[in-house]
Amino acid sequence: MNPDLKLLYKFFKQMGIHPWPFQEECWKAYLEGENGLIYVPTGSGKTYAAFGGPLAQLIREPGRGIQILYITPLRALANDVHKALLKPIELLNLPFKVEMRTGDTSQIARQKQKKSPPEILLTTPESLALLLTDPHMQGCFKELKAVIVDEWHELLGNKRGVMLELLLSQLCSIATYQLWGMSATLGNRQVAAQVLGGKHHTLKPFQVESKRVLMIETLLPETLHELPGSGFFGLQMFPYLLQKLDLDQSTLLFTNTRAQAEKWYEKIIQEKPEWKAKIAIHHSSIDLIERRRIEEATKAGELRLVICTSSLDLGVDFPLVERVIQIGSTKSVARLIQRAGRSNHRPWAPCYLLWVPTHAMELIEFLSLRKALDQHFVEAKTPLKDCWDVLIQHIISKAIGGFTKNEIFQEITNTFAFSQMSLEQLAWMIEFLEKGGRSLEVYPEFHKLKFKNERYLIEDRRLIQLHRMSLGTIPTGNMLALKYLSGKRIGVIEESFVNRLKPQETFIFGGKSYQLLRTNQSEAVVRLSKKPALRVAQWIGTRLPLSSSVSAFMRDVLAFPDSFESYPEYSLFADVLKIQNKISQIPAHQELLVEVMHTKKGWHLFFYPFESRSIHQTLNTLVAFRLLKKMKSSFTLACNDYGCEILSAEPFVNLEDDFKELFTETNLEEDLNEAVNISEMGKTTFRDIARIAGLVIQGFISKRKSLRQIQMTTSLLYEVFTKFDPTNLLLQQAKQEVLVKDLELQRLKDVLQRIRTSAFKFVQLRKLSPFALPIYVEGESQYLSNEDLKAIMEKIQKSWVKT
Repeated sequence: MNPDLKLLYKFFKQMGIHPWPFQEECWKAYLEGENGLIYVPTGSGKTYAAFGGPLAQLIREPGRGIQILYITPLRALANDVHKALLKPIELLNLPFKVEMRTGDTSQIARQKQKKSPPEILLTTPESLALLLTDPHMQGCFKELKAVIVDEWHELLGNKRGVMLELLLSQLCSIATYQLWGMSATLGNRQVAAQVLGGKHHTLKPFQVESKRVLMIETLLPETLHELPGSGFFGLQMFPYLLQKLDLDQSTLLFTNTRAQAEKWYEKIIQEKPEWKAKIAIHHSSIDLIERRRIEEATKAGELRLVICTSSLDLGVDFPLVERVIQIGSTKSVARLIQRAGRSNHRPWAPCYLLWVPTHAMELIEFLSLRKALDQHFVEAKTPLKDCWDVLIQHIISKAIGGFTKNEIFQEITNTFAFSQMSLEQLAWMIEFLEKGGRSLEVYPEFHKLKFKNERYLIEDRRLIQLHRMSLGTIPTGNMLALKYLSGKRIGVIEESFVNRLKPQETFIFGGKSYQLLRTNQSEAVVRLSKKPALRVAQWIGTRLPLSSSVSAFMRDVLAFPDSFESYPEYSLFADVLKIQNKISQIPAHQELLVEVMHTKKGWHLFFYPFESRSIHQTLNTLVAFRLLKKMKSSFTLACNDYGCEILSAEPFVNLEDDFKELFTETNLEEDLNEAVNISEMGKTTFRDIARIAGLVIQGFISKRKSLRQIQMTTSLLYEVFTKFDPTNLLLQQAKQEVLVKDLELQRLKDVLQRIRTSAFKFVQLRKLSPFALPIYVEGESQYLSNEDLKAIMEKIQKSWVKT
């Protein structure tokens, strides 16, 4: 036995367990000077695998200041991780402090940490960024030995991850440390290691194949007619689920949106009011204190059923939770594995998930996800590069202590995200921050940097304070604080939803009914109401995206049904396919199904790429734009994850001859620019870019700018840059983000190429097919009430029975 690990083995013995072989392997590698990235299933002991080696080193070589830095992506995880890190310190009676530094840390605790820093510090990327703006706190990291990054897959592929890359590189200029990361679900593991390590660290993979058994049961009705042909909330399956709900079995019930969680909580309380003290609702808009209370009560077994969203996707430790229920499709394999892993959150314990479909066509997604699991497939995440807004924020932070151009260039280009950055690009950013660039030089508020004694500095104390207040890359959205008259905080709510409410109107939030009293620029003031509320709080843009991998498996379900027959959902989905085949056709491999139908509303054109809602929105708009060049008409567009609809006021002419031409890649970007107005989309994207880069700051709480004020400011800046500074890097970034993130240009090109090489199958419909119905309802939902839509669906589904 390695003598350095003696106390670690003693700790495990006191806990009554023995370390897993992969944990021992990680400890040994760390003590030999290795850096690593650990891939093991959720709830498999990866925290101690990463922490054991640094702790053994700390016991052997105590130092001054912060020795081990543990970075977690969410504050919600910090409490559990803090307890886990503290346990060996207390059981072994070690003389080390383990402390947290997050947005919740009190001012008194922060001052204590500044005077006497702990040996082990647990923090988030945002709090670390804030710490490193303080030159004194930078000195606390001079003897740093180890950095541990938890849940790396949650940071990879977004701007928070890019920010962390820059911070880790900055730490390398302060101390020489070993870097270890942890991740539960990633497809491109080698790339993930390269991004986290940058040029400073080469991370060795430590992988353990999952021994956790994933048991999935799908809750199916007795007949297809009991599943709606379209829908999202899934409440039609409630009677079936109610029979399965049992408070003796601790359960997390996941929904895909906050509004859906509110609906399900309300329905359960209506049917089972006696359960009220034992169930709760948990989502990211509910106040943090209330969420913490729910989490602690769930861990203690006091709450037996929690209706939640992605706010509980990550590793909050719920060892007493025995079962997970998922309403609807998870849309990706990674999310399915993550959520299922919340049950029996212990090393190698089996996890159990109950699937509840929300409509008939969703069964194709369930089948696709099962096939992906059987093939051990997990989606990859694409790392971001050249996020100039994040870099500008980082440069301002660095300027608080001062920097030279050469030292910051070296530090920045050591990251994966900016490894290709040129000196000219850095010079542009420094000039932009020093003089406002080409278009803002006459405005003193944009002259942030000063050049003194060969160093760039920021001296304005007010600017420093405002910068520290606005650090971070998490989109703030258009949110208002939701508060009682007393000032007690309830949570946050979408400003656009509040604007649609009348004074004194009631609405449901967090499972309770509230009456709106008044609003201002930063908050909505309410009181509890006994009146029944008709409205449920809504949030914009909250539907989960369907991964391209699940899309490919969906097309396989249609083309190669024999390979899916063994799955329990197939028999019911086979009924869907039988009806589809009688009314229309089922597309074979390398075929695109196109359905045409005439109703009193006009001429309907349906086509089914089976890609995703986001791709279909762009594709449908592009096709409609090109189609309007060939015919005079007015169009109404609709789409979902399976296909698209173009509703025309005039009949389609020569459709079978001309339709394939509409999917060409020729003049793609030019047509997209006209069809979807990329410039206007760029304005929306630029709003967040400008906020991150510090061009607009919401200001102090008492003088906080409203969403309208911020929109006006960023729109004006966007127009100024477009007219007078077209090479502005932030402007170029906004346009690039629209193409890559919003329009998914490369994926769109791949889809167009696939469709162009496919055979087109045209069918004239006499009634809506099972494929068409959900899209038709999607289009009608903006004009008709839920009751009218339900009646339409029931009428059409009854016609299928006759078929």
